[in-house]
Parts: sequence; structure tokens; C-alpha cells
Amino acid sequence: MADTKTFLQKFGPLATEDYRTSGILASITVAQGILESGWGTSTLATKANNFFGMKKNLSGNTWPNSTWDGKSTYTVTTKEQKTTGEVYEIKAEFRKYTEMLDSIKDHSAYLSGAKNGANLRYAGLVGEKDYKKAIQIIKDGGYATSLTYVQSICNLIEKYNLTQYDVLTTSNTNKETKEEVTMKLVESILTKNPCYSGGRKLDNGVKGLMLHSVGCSQPKASVFINSWNSASYDRACVHGFIDANDGTIYQTLPWNWRGWHCGSGTKGSANNTHIGVEMCEPNCIKYTSGSSFTCTDKATAQAMVKRTYEAAVELFAYLCEKYSLDPTKDGVIISHKEGHSRGLASNHGDPEHLWKGVGLSYTMDTFRAAVAAKMGKVTVTAPTTGSTTKETTGTSDVPYKVKVKIDDLRIRTGPGTNYTWTGKYTGIGVFTIVKVSGNWGKLKSGAGWISLSYCTRV
Repeated sequence: MADTKTFLQKFGPLATEDYRTSGILASITVAQGILESGWGTSTLATKANNFFGMKKNLSGNTWPNSTWDGKSTYTVTTKEQKTTGEVYEIKAEFRKYTEMLDSIKDHSAYLSGAKNGANLRYAGLVGEKDYKKAIQIIKDGGYATSLTYVQSICNLIEKYNLTQYDVLTTSNTNKETKEEVTMKLVESILTKNPCYSGGRKLDNGVKGLMLHSVGCSQPKASVFINSWNSASYDRACVHGFIDANDGTIYQTLPWNWRGWHCGSGTKGSANNTHIGVEMCEPNCIKYTSGSSFTCTDKATAQAMVKRTYEAAVELFAYLCEKYSLDPTKDGVIISHKEGHSRGLASNHGDPEHLWKGVGLSYTMDTFRAAVAAKMGKVTVTAPTTGSTTKETTGTSDVPYKVKVKIDDLRIRTGPGTNYTWTGKYTGIGVFTIVKVSGNWGKLKSGAGWISLSYCTRV
């Protein structure tokens, strides 16, 4: 007999962690994991860490952000059901994962990004807060063949109170997840820009946030800061830039000042109400006409765009908390493109054109859901004052030593929570950092990268 309590203690918090970033209800994730792995006792779960019956090939494997390595598989015989009710068996190859969390994240990445032709197979799932509607979307998208699948999932959620894992509060935040969303914010106010020197505040305080991308192949925030910090640059001024190389956020105007970031439309201008933030873009794309571009290195482009997206989610969650904004309320968080549709901005297509152009499934709906999930989680490294003429690379004074203050600091394969956990912790001690990217440091031992938020320099 399965140990239901132990399974929930392990699986539930991981599903909540995933919900914060994916926008897919943790209650749905847990219930599907229970049903499809038999409370973690199935052969796939015990031999391959596959808790959702994820097959080797799904929707052409074209959806982004998969945590599967693309080659590890496990073959088993499984049961399927026809619409007539007839049950039959098939032998198939399934994905094999290194840990439970990889299975959860890959499952959510599939549900978020799998397509049926040109359309998302499970459109509307990300951000849906009603578990009954969410599981119906999954069933309607062709996820399961069982005729009783929806009812079975709902029964599990209700019987075991799985909606408890949908509550995103600091009470279910452990040291590790708190550490993982530390945001690096650098103040580089454009004091010479006429917008700043004009000193005009937002008409009635901060009412919303507008997301932009710069519209050119330039990943370095410092390039824009240096250019725009001039008395002669009187055509634009935004509240912040997000560097595509390391995800650092540079604040370039006081948050409650009126910026020049979106122009105007038929109904006025969001400059009067919204903070405007620009995400820098990869240097491996080349614009050809309007919002169309070519890309010479898709993998690099996707990594850069993902980096700015995740940093923007953290920043917007921080600002929503700071100004008591509801990110799910209509008109609070909008893109430049959406601003134009509302008659509040000039005719631009950003940033949606960038996400689509590099093959990522991000939308403003997924962005708003991610911001909502992140609220209550973001801490800020003391906002430092940055130079407008010097780019921060974080590598000029390495190597140096740091003391880790907690015993469960995860080591990852790269500088960010989007990189896979190696399965190892540092433990408390002193370690040598040989490279820095944003708020992450690379260990001299070669074991991987750690967040510097729980370290002190020695």
C-alpha cells in the first residue's frame, strides 16, 4: 500500500514551487502525479522518476523549456482506452528523469507549450485558478484517454485537500526557494535626460506596469544607459532596463516619475499611469522589416530571452507588492502591443514579437500568471548605485572566497534557477568563486554555480 502522507510531503511542496513559475495549479499537478504514478509506486516512477507517464515523443517535442535530457528513456507496457470504452495495451518508450522535480517541471513545460498545429494544445491553462476548469482544459486538449479522467482528478483534489498547495505564501517558502528569487537591482538614474530633469510625477501614482523589449539586437543595458543619459536625448526615457547577458535590472528613473516609454494612442497615454521597463534583446538576431527578424543562434537567443523574462517577472512582482497592484486585474500589467490595442500607446508589437520570433511560448497571460505566482517571494539585494558609463561584468575581481551561511544551498549547472540542480548542496563553509554572473558565483571546484545571496565575502 502506498504511503500517501510521505508522497504528499515530498511531492506537494515541489508542485507549489513549480506553480510559482509555471502558473499551472499545484493541485492539478499533485492530483495528476497521484493518479498516473499510483502515489509514486508505478514502475515508471520508481525506475525513471516519471510521475506523469510522459512519453518519449510528445507533440513533436517542439515545446520549449523541457527538463528532459532528450535521450534517457524507459520502456514499459501501459493501458490506453478507446472512446468506446475498450481498454488495450501498448508498449512504449517513456522519458527518464534524474529527480522528481525534473519530472514535474517537464510536465508543466509540456502543458504550457505543446501545440496542436499553430495553436497551443492547452490554451487557457496557464493562470487558470479553478481546478475544475483547468483539468477540463487538459482533457479537451487530448491529454488523457480515460473517460473518467476529469472526475478522477477532481475527486483526488477534494478528498486530499490538494488546493492547500495552491496557496502561495511565505509559510510554504523554505530557505532554498526564498534564496532562489533574490533580484539584483542597480540604480543608474538618467539624471541628464530631459525626462528626469523635468521632474514630473505620474498623474495619480503608479496604476500599472508596461513591459517592452528594445526592438534591436543589443543585449547590454549599459549601451542604452550611456546613450540615453544625455541632455540632448529628448525622445525617450524608461524606468528600467533588463540586461540580457546576466538578468541584472537597472533602474533608470524613480518608479513614481512619469516616463517617456510608450508614446500615445487614440485614448491617451499610459505614460501618465504606468511604469515602463525595457528588456534587452539578443545580439544574434537581425531585424529585417518592422518586428520581423532572423536569428543565427536560436539556443542562445532563447536563453537570453528567458533570462530577461524571468527577471521581468521578479521585478513586476516586486513592484506590484510595492504599489499594491493586482497583476491579474485588467489593464494593470500590459505590453506595449496591448497598450496600443487599448489606445494608450504607439503602434508597436513588443515584446510578444520577440518571444514568438525565437520560438518560446511566452504570452502576456503567462507573464501575468507568473508575476502573480511570484508575489511574496521576491527579495532585493540592496539596490546599489551603478555607474552610467561602466558596465558591470562581475568578473573583474575574481577569484575571491565566500562563506556559505546555510547548510542546504543548492549547486546548479549554471547561473540561475532556470539551470538544473546538480543534486548536491554546498554545506556550511568557505568556497572560492572564480566567475560571477549577476547574483550567481561559479565554484572553483567545478561543481557548479551557487546563489551569492546566502554568502558573505571573506
